[in-house]
Amino acid sequence: MKKDVCIPTLFLALCLCMVMAVPTFAADEVTNEPLENTTVEVNGYSFEIQEKVDEDFTIVRTYVNPDAQLMMVNDDLDKAKALLIALGMDEESLALWTDETILTVANSEKVTISDSYYEINDNKNTVTQIPADIAIREAEILANEQMDSFIRDSINVQENGIEPLKGTLYETSFIRVYHLVSYMGNAKYLFSTDSLWLTMPAFRDFDSLGSCAQLTTATPNTNIGSWSYDMTTVIDGQTENKRVNSTKFVDSGLENNGGWAGAAGVFRLPSSTYSNDGNSIKCDNFRAHYEYQGKMNSAGMSNQNFNSKGTYSHTTVRIGFTPSFSIEGGNIGVDVTPAPKYYTAWVEENYPG
Repeated sequence: MKKDVCIPTLFLALCLCMVMAVPTFAADEVTNEPLENTTVEVNGYSFEIQEKVDEDFTIVRTYVNPDAQLMMVNDDLDKAKALLIALGMDEESLALWTDETILTVANSEKVTISDSYYEINDNKNTVTQIPADIAIREAEILANEQMDSFIRDSINVQENGIEPLKGTLYETSFIRVYHLVSYMGNAKYLFSTDSLWLTMPAFRDFDSLGSCAQLTTATPNTNIGSWSYDMTTVIDGQTENKRVNSTKFVDSGLENNGGWAGAAGVFRLPSSTYSNDGNSIKCDNFRAHYEYQGKMNSAGMSNQNFNSKGTYSHTTVRIGFTPSFSIEGGNIGVDVTPAPKYYTAWVEENYPG
């Protein structure tokens, strides 16, 4: 079964310091072989992290908790957050997690993450998985151009009544999907998926985020999530910024189908608007987090291999109603016709028994 994979980078912020020329990637520049354990230091804490990169650029990182065998419990929240940062989480996305979940992951026996980046071109109707550093750099350039254009066009609308022309700045968008599988012991798992639109898509309606896994059942009342985005307003020529946070979903819950079980939440992407009344709004950096806990169906059977998948599903046609979600072929997402676009991250897990 196919899984997605990216380039090694333990600190995504370093990617922004790379040169501006976009390199070409030959087949021998990417490896599917696991790397040796690397000591990663974050905020004064050290962790042994194993990292590898698959042929389609998804970063896979694994952490085996040495304290779990010693039955030692970590109640240091700062250390727990540092572990997740070492595993590639960014602090803004981590702010969507509860402290309880962060500590649960930190005290798990084993944590595996899959981190994927996609470039979407609406004009060409293409979706391409690309390296993290390329996605981050190109998205930053595009986001700056979009913001400059938004502020300039907002002032023109408000002062001169000139509507902005439709250009090519929103034909391309970039999204990150980060999927985590945390083995809690006693055949119990925590599955979570985080997403980030590095640049927002042009079309925005109902989307969803979730996780599902084979050979498991989803545990009722363990599914929770939240989302946030940055709002920029231009009011009478003055720019203001704020962060919007929410834990509300238009639909959420557990689902199972075709040997997969999981959970997802449906939300509506915020729109950007130009207004001649002195209040134009631009929404960026939409982040979402959704998690649930599950258990192996055959808990007494050791050495079971199974796949877990994090999915962001994006509708591209306005549907005119509030959708539910379903699992189809391992994708958990908005249940609409025509089918949404899926942006995914895979983890291949081994249940030790």
